[in-house]
Amino acid sequence: AGMIPGDGTVFRNGVGLSRRQARFHTCVAVVLAIQPFFVADSSAAEPLEVLVEDGAAPWSFKDGSGFANEVVLAAFKAAGVDTRLRIMPYARCKEMTVSGEAVACFSMSWIPEFEGKIVFSDKPLFKCYADYFYCLDRPLKAKNEAEIEGKLRVGTVVGYEYPPALYQPRDRGLVELENNPSEELNLKKLAFGR
Repeated sequence: AGMIPGDGTVFRNGVGLSRRQARFHTCVAVVLAIQPFFVADSSAAEPLEVLVEDGAAPWSFKDGSGFANEVVLAAFKAAGVDTRLRIMPYARCKEMTVSGEAVACFSMSWIPEFEGKIVFSDKPLFKCYADYFYCLDRPLKAKNEAEIEGKLRVGTVVGYEYPPALYQPRDRGLVELENNPSEELNLKKLAFGR
């Protein structure tokens, strides 16, 4: 497949905390900081459960491994917080955090709909850029979203956040977005000309 870089929009990916859970998390951090003064053995404390996506290689895999998983676990460990990852589809991970059912979900990207609902860390785990892949036997003339002509179908992943530049050609009727369960399925469909 060939690749066309997107508009360079940077997404802040990180651990998203629901507003209610962010307050709770701050309280937990304060309690954990003073806990050694009051509790002789803190090993009996229940681990903090953090939700993580099950299909975002190389960041997060179904088996719990991946770069983002390692970074998040190491950060909590450095802060002295025993943490357990709960692996699930991203859409559910995100919804449970937005609704306040879960303390946190990663790797989330900030979008305007999260304003007042999700608190992001000051520093991202990593930065993502939107890129487009196409079949080499049917090359695109467009080198970016602004050059799109005719109707294109673009595969996206259910529940993922995308930069505004992707939605602008859709709103002009130039792009049809097709939601699929994974990036892998999008690439397989592309390989078969779909």
